[in-house]
Amino acid sequence: MGRFAHQTSAMPMPMPMPMPMPMPMPMPMPKSKSKSKSKSKFRYR
Repeated sequence: MGRFAHQTSAMPMPMPMPMPMPMPMPMPMPKSKSKSKSKSKFRYR
């Protein structure tokens, strides 16, 4: 059971880690610029 828990943790860990990390990182970065412009337009309005 201990080994199964480790294998399950190793699987959901490398998947949600490399996925939410490279996605939310490169996405929030370029999106931040887009959001900044959107906020600027909203403020200008």
